[in-house]
Amino acid sequence: MNCSWTVPDKITIVESPNNRLYIDDESSIPKSYVVFGDNKKSLENAHLWAGKDAVDREISGDTEFTFEILECARHSSQGGKLSFWNCRIRNTDENIDVSVGVNSEILCMLLMETTFINGVCQGNVILAKYNGQLGVVCKGTESYNYAIQSQRRKDSLKKGKTTKWEKGFAYQTQSTLDVWIGDAYKPITVETDYFNKYTYDLRNIGKKFHVIMETWCVESNSDEGCNDCAWEHTKFVKSFPSRQKNDSIYFSDKSLEKLICSCVSNGVTKTLSGGGYKSEPWDCLISVDGKITDDMMDNFKVAFDKMIDHYEASFRNRKHIVICDDGEHVFSDVRSAYDFIVQKLNEFRKI
Repeated sequence: MNCSWTVPDKITIVESPNNRLYIDDESSIPKSYVVFGDNKKSLENAHLWAGKDAVDREISGDTEFTFEILECARHSSQGGKLSFWNCRIRNTDENIDVSVGVNSEILCMLLMETTFINGVCQGNVILAKYNGQLGVVCKGTESYNYAIQSQRRKDSLKKGKTTKWEKGFAYQTQSTLDVWIGDAYKPITVETDYFNKYTYDLRNIGKKFHVIMETWCVESNSDEGCNDCAWEHTKFVKSFPSRQKNDSIYFSDKSLEKLICSCVSNGVTKTLSGGGYKSEPWDCLISVDGKITDDMMDNFKVAFDKMIDHYEASFRNRKHIVICDDGEHVFSDVRSAYDFIVQKLNEFRKI
């Protein structure tokens, strides 16, 4: 089940009286724009769309509606087929009877979980936000229960956040758990736009990073390490983000030692930077003590040569910018940039 549900406390339905959907030859209902929470930008966009006669109707997030499919997705005047179906939501107590556009994916989920007769849902629905779009869920369904639970968890994550992390504990977001496994040194950070330039940042030589592993693991107190965890990737950060601590998840010192050692194992075999294995030459320079040994430099050269051979075409006609404490140094070819990087690394090693 997707984790991207939001059920806010406040919803604003902006009606457009002059933009109507005809149900038959004699009757029509206004189209509407749904705004979740206190999103001022979305509300402005809604008013621009609805025009000067727009009507705002503020309701609570648990307001229930009847739901009916009125019109299937049609072809766009700009080509292609629209993915939104025109549907009718009604609540007589709130005096709301409007048309809303519902994404095909969300409508399919609703159809699979509820009973429809002649296009009319046989249960009441609430409005929710799903992957940034208007979502509709029927009370009592799996999606409804998940949306409510997801919102409660999201609300709870707003409380008790801290930037003071303890090693081995998990700190959670809505969908992931981050574990501080230790500290390490990563001398080179590389960024590329794949079209114009490659940037090699050497300003962090000799500076320590916190190593954070992102995992989907929900329970692990084992000394055996991460055998039961689904590690996604590793982040090197200078300061901890604000997160809520999860006291139920803890990794022992032995487990942490195993993880951090895997991250920097001889600078050559395995690393947690990237997809679990060595993927970039600069990963060869990761260490726990900040030292750059002869073996690490040799491995760096071999890995760099292999990368150039493999991606030779992508390096052509690109700028290669090496950023150091004394400024930016621009090179027209990757070999010259590499020679300069090696020079700077060797200068650090002599200190």
